[in-house]
Amino acid sequence: MNIIRNRGNLGHSNDSINDNERSSKKIKSNYDNQQRIDEHYDSLKIANSKVQMANQALIKLFVCCGIPFHLVQHPFFVDFIKILCPAYSLPSRQQLSANMLNSEISHIQIKINGILENETCLTLGLDGWTSPVGQSFYAFIIFTKSGKEFIHSIQNLSKESHTSQYIAKKIIEVIESVGAEKFSAVVSDNASSMVKAKKLVNEKYENIMPIRCIDHQINLITTDICKLPFAENLLKKCIKIVRFFKTSHKAGETLRTEILENMSTAFDCANSVLSCETILKNIAVQDADTLNNNIKKIISNRHFYVDLEELVSIIEPIKKALKCLEFKSTTLADCFIEIIKLYAAIKDLPETRQISFRKECIEIFNKR
Repeated sequence: MNIIRNRGNLGHSNDSINDNERSSKKIKSNYDNQQRIDEHYDSLKIANSKVQMANQALIKLFVCCGIPFHLVQHPFFVDFIKILCPAYSLPSRQQLSANMLNSEISHIQIKINGILENETCLTLGLDGWTSPVGQSFYAFIIFTKSGKEFIHSIQNLSKESHTSQYIAKKIIEVIESVGAEKFSAVVSDNASSMVKAKKLVNEKYENIMPIRCIDHQINLITTDICKLPFAENLLKKCIKIVRFFKTSHKAGETLRTEILENMSTAFDCANSVLSCETILKNIAVQDADTLNNNIKKIISNRHFYVDLEELVSIIEPIKKALKCLEFKSTTLADCFIEIIKLYAAIKDLPETRQISFRKECIEIFNKR
């Protein structure tokens, strides 16, 4: 009987614990839902320092993400900010694009100048482009030996002729604004005016070497090779194959998992067709009714794959070279090695049916 009573008491005790837990959770839930006085503190007043921080973050958001300045006055954006912090007043479009932008540029420029003050072996890179409205812009970018990049300036040079003397003058202005003794090289594309401009800079400052943009040079080599009749004809056939299998539901079903996923570059297009050689040949035999005569003729031709393999053997080292040169840690020695690898790939082309292609590739390489 005592055991039964004890068990009964234990049961009542457990019920009590459960009731207490439920009561505790209810109190906690009510506490969580209850508004606190500190929730309304920020909505009443914001310190000026916090407003300045918010303004700096806002201008960085708009500039770095390429957001149009007029969005700052969009009703939905205004509502979003007011919900986050009712006391924060958004600047107008004019304030954002003028005063705040200029202030942030000055702040960043001071910071960059402080970093560059103790740097040596700097490289100046410049490139030009035409805007959609026909204005000519040039970007001057400073590279440090540790791989950091700083935009020195973006200048609108639309009012002047882009002669080598004028470009050299602009380069020297940028170099002297930082300190000519800090620079060791100027890098640009291989346009004739740029080549002459860098030479003029080198004549004034012998410590500053004129250097070509290796990426640009390799891209020019690629473009020239792909324009050769042999390469152009093969790439057109590859594009026809890719488009056919991507637009034909019946034929495309056979290659749903294998067919070309990427046509963004000449190498991707050619290499993906080459990797599907066996499958394409099988389709030409077993599912010939799914193909049109033009596609059937291309993928049934044995020489097509042999020629394509030769083309890929040239384009592949070009793609690898470009990928290697994109790293910030890349040095001039790396550039030299990649160019040697590319030349070796061209020289190793077999002297078979396409003797002229090998010869033309060598001529293009030597020219560039």
